[in-house]
Amino acid sequence: MPDQPAVDERLKGMLSGPAARVLDSWAVHHQMAVRLASDGMMTGGTTDARVFVVYVRPVKGGGTKCILKYCPPGTGAALRSEPRAHEQALAAHPGFAAEHLVTQPFPPVALEDGGCLMFQGLAGGSLTDYQGMAAMVLDRRVAPAARAVVSAVLSDWNPSSTYDLAFRTESATVSAALGSRLVPRHGLADWLADHPELDAKQRWLELPGVAEPMPNPFALAAGAFDGPEVADFLGNAHGDLHVGNILFPQQPEQHGYAKFRLIDLSMFRTDASLARDPVHLLLSLVALYLPRLDDDARTAVRGLLLGRPGGDRGLVPMALSEAHEAILEAGLAWVAAGDSGLSDEWRQQIRLATVVGGLLFVGRRNHEARARWWFFELAAEAALDYLRAAGRATADSIAKVPVPSMPGTPGTADQPAGPSAARAQPAPLTPAQLRQLVDLLFDQHAMSATWRQLVGWLPADLTTGYEQHSVLAVDALNLFRYFGTVDPSPWPLFIETVEAVFPNSRAVARFKAELVRLGLLPG
Repeated sequence: MPDQPAVDERLKGMLSGPAARVLDSWAVHHQMAVRLASDGMMTGGTTDARVFVVYVRPVKGGGTKCILKYCPPGTGAALRSEPRAHEQALAAHPGFAAEHLVTQPFPPVALEDGGCLMFQGLAGGSLTDYQGMAAMVLDRRVAPAARAVVSAVLSDWNPSSTYDLAFRTESATVSAALGSRLVPRHGLADWLADHPELDAKQRWLELPGVAEPMPNPFALAAGAFDGPEVADFLGNAHGDLHVGNILFPQQPEQHGYAKFRLIDLSMFRTDASLARDPVHLLLSLVALYLPRLDDDARTAVRGLLLGRPGGDRGLVPMALSEAHEAILEAGLAWVAAGDSGLSDEWRQQIRLATVVGGLLFVGRRNHEARARWWFFELAAEAALDYLRAAGRATADSIAKVPVPSMPGTPGTADQPAGPSAARAQPAPLTPAQLRQLVDLLFDQHAMSATWRQLVGWLPADLTTGYEQHSVLAVDALNLFRYFGTVDPSPWPLFIETVEAVFPNSRAVARFKAELVRLGLLPG
């Protein structure tokens, strides 16, 4: 039991001077001792916030291990108001909050400079029992995980009798979601300033390499395309639902995907457009895949998201394709469950949410230039689909957009590798050869996790006829045996994918050398 309330010196040194003094005063006033846990400082995500793991111990006895989040001044109104938004989320639906949110064990502490300190409970009461959803993005658990999250966020947080069917213009929906991001010094506003040819005064654009004119998403947000008001679904929404803000139990395939927790509720609202959370989650998955996809695969992914017919869908990684299907199905199931007859309206809102999501990811400074341009093109094509469905897609006064400058060179970390290598002819393998390949590629004790990650990256056309995969692991032996029945041979594309997922791996190098020795790859 501590002798007196205090904040330990290590924690004070990691906070700003004013924040350390205010926390010290808070500890004295409430008779608490605040001590930095051995876990120390954690990442604050994409903001300037600082996150610590601390013990808070009342002088009278007992104690709590929790998160202390320091939101410095200048981090944005949304972040500074996070404690209030978090409290609103806890109160909006207590049942959902108990199952899927974390608590605020102590009230927030306002700072004189405009920042704040807030305390958050640990998911499941532990730092180690839960992991971020990002840990499963590259394997096929991501589809059931995404389905569970979207189903709960819609069906449990917003039962059919509680959401508000509101009517407003598309610009009202888009501008409400963008908020202040078009104000100077925000990432999206700065990106637009670097591309003045995309100014909202230009309604239609001729984009490089795009066959038909595209509506300008910035013009749509400004109201340049507004027609009659349309139905929107408003209710409880996280507002920033991406893989970094979703926690799952370790081994969720055993403990249940429904036991997830949501964190970082700074953007929570009770009157947000409900289509936005599912789409934002989907695009956060896409953003993680894009750096390793070549131009053909990126085009295939955009076609998948927009429901375009044709295209080489086999270039889309299986895990991403399955997650896309799971998220869309969960949304449509939510609409259909109420027998509302509003499926068409929901699809329109998904298109608008894709416009919003595309622009939000354009504004992410941590994405490379080609990815940001890809998201802009996605937003433009989604806007076109929306206007077509509304019968308002007639182009006028088209502005030609020059080819944007794209730094980086193919094959670097910022640029995807080139197109797939030419495929060789199939060659039958003996059982002994198959087993040797499996042993070369995988360490026996790590095979399950490694294989899950690898299979998530495989283009779907490598496993179209192979039906023996499961959520936990794919039997590599059977898959390699299946490769021997396919013409042309999948081996060149397979090794290309393996090398992209596990660069500089000695095991992969030995595996590749064995493929060459067996005549499955050119020497």
